[in-house]
Amino acid sequence: MSSWGHVAWRLTDAEIDHDDRWGMRCRTGKCTGAAEYATQYRYTTGRRGNTSTSTRHACGKHAKAFAAKNHIEVTESRPESPARRGVIAAAAAAWTDLPESVRVERYGRSGWCLTMRGGGALISGTGWLTLPHHTPYEAVLTAAEAELARRFSVVVTGPWHLDAVRGTTQAPTAQASAVDAWAGKPWQVTVAEDDHGVWEAHMVLDPRFRADAWPLGNTGMNLDRAIRTVPVVLPPAWTLGEWTRHGNRATTTATFTREKNAA
Repeated sequence: MSSWGHVAWRLTDAEIDHDDRWGMRCRTGKCTGAAEYATQYRYTTGRRGNTSTSTRHACGKHAKAFAAKNHIEVTESRPESPARRGVIAAAAAAWTDLPESVRVERYGRSGWCLTMRGGGALISGTGWLTLPHHTPYEAVLTAAEAELARRFSVVVTGPWHLDAVRGTTQAPTAQASAVDAWAGKPWQVTVAEDDHGVWEAHMVLDPRFRADAWPLGNTGMNLDRAIRTVPVVLPPAWTLGEWTRHGNRATTTATFTREKNAA
């Protein structure tokens, strides 16, 4: 096996904290030291010479040993290929430019298919409705809107348009938190430990919408650490209120601040 592109770098404080909360330790041999660094290299395998990448989190001792063996320096941040960064940026831009919409079409005798297309909120997916065969079309669209809210936290933002040629109906959509009617309204947040020992933050804007779950950790966790972790895992656009404790769980509110387009 031939290998190349050896690099080693120190993880960010957030990544180190993440590994600690999830019990992820050094992956070199039987070492169980704290994972504070990452090592990476590329290699070829098989008769066809397939290229693969190996990335491992390691303790300081083994990261330095990896660097010495491969005659490289351990950097303070992850080296990133400009080409890779450009490809990712281009793909994200192309996806973001897609308009958010949903298409409703009949599937079988009593089924309906909801096909989501993503946009700025990076939504995509398919939902299914099973309704009586003679359900009025208006009732089908009402059920579709309820399913979009329940499964995707998405609302319809414009009129439905019938495509008579394809036999489908389409409408523009958006994440509920991005719509003026819901923007700025507080989400209800609950932090608790589940039956498997995993601490999570559950967030819901309204009972009609899907609750979002944010895993927090399963190692060395308690309520205090779980509360401190919530602002770490949430994007910066969220503002949390004061926490109220209820035994081994806690609740608060969170407000999402939309970015204003530059004039």
